[in-house]
Amino acid sequence: MFIYTPRLGILFRTIPCLAFVLIAGLSSLAQAQQTPAAPAPAATSARGAAPRGRSGAESSYPREHIPFTNGDIANVNPALPTFFIAGDSTAARNGNDIQRGWGAVLVDYFDTNKVNLVNYAQAGASFPSFYSTRWPQIVAALKPGDFVVIEFGHNGGHLPGNGEETSAPPAAAGPTAEQIAVLNGALQKLVEQQDPATKDIFDGHPTFALMSSPAAPGGRGGVNHTYGWYIRQYAKEVRAKGATPIISTTTVRNVWTNLNAKFNDSTIISQNENYNPKDDKVERWLGGEMLGWTKQAVEQDHLLLVDHSAITAQLYETMGREAVAKLFIQDHTHTTTDGAIINAETFIAGLKSLPNLPLNDFLNDKGKAIPTASPTVSGAP
Repeated sequence: MFIYTPRLGILFRTIPCLAFVLIAGLSSLAQAQQTPAAPAPAATSARGAAPRGRSGAESSYPREHIPFTNGDIANVNPALPTFFIAGDSTAARNGNDIQRGWGAVLVDYFDTNKVNLVNYAQAGASFPSFYSTRWPQIVAALKPGDFVVIEFGHNGGHLPGNGEETSAPPAAAGPTAEQIAVLNGALQKLVEQQDPATKDIFDGHPTFALMSSPAAPGGRGGVNHTYGWYIRQYAKEVRAKGATPIISTTTVRNVWTNLNAKFNDSTIISQNENYNPKDDKVERWLGGEMLGWTKQAVEQDHLLLVDHSAITAQLYETMGREAVAKLFIQDHTHTTTDGAIINAETFIAGLKSLPNLPLNDFLNDKGKAIPTASPTVSGAP
């Protein structure tokens, strides 16, 4: 049970727009604490704590008992090239095994004696918010010979298109970074006072990850740009450091269509007599125009592209709607650990389709065994 303190009350009154986020987060953690503790596990996660399932107990997914991709930008061998992952919650480690991102398990497919991996993806991130917060840290760490995969889109924030248009975010769009730091510090202290074992949940929980940067949607200087502009700008800054940018389309949501049926995500609401499940189609590129904007930017600046969305969608349709639905327990966006593995392997399949990419030389036997996807739009690094 969590105790409402006067100090926390002051914080709620000072920044009322975050009160509902804190309440939701505290409720989630309280539910986790009410679950009986699992026996002490033999294996540990990358942070040295037991891997967490949805209830806070030890996870039943075997992959959860192996260290995840390194998330510390300073924890690398400077003598090796580094492969950075810049993305949102669909790539991030997150807090438990029903919202595991594909970047968390990407380390399984590379020889870490030849290349460092840093999963810097963050839940809630968009092109503009990441550009203002975590992106400068990646750029500062880049050196010639490094690689960066860039995949955003689920959280919006950008303007449509590929042009040079800009817009300023609304005034008073959210709390300041200083206010968020105060809230995060107070909440983490409260959590650890109640039960130190909940720290691992706090560190990776997407509810709190959303609070790690200002809510204002604008990029640096409070200005938003188009989707294509962000692709080109991110890539430009990577190339300026002698590194290679790789653009990736968004991961696939569990959203289906069929000309002879209506769905709520993957659940059939109605169907006619001509319905055939073999004709079910899963959503690609968030169902919008992102692919067009992406291709324009990629072709304009001769960038490398992994069509992660199309490759994964093709596999999902082969698996079938009902099998795929089992990978999405929490919602239609975030996958279980098994889903993260599939998304990681479809990304590797796309990576291998890029000709003469030195990064592919660092794949281990498991990575090399993944079949190569059909060629995607790509150009010289």
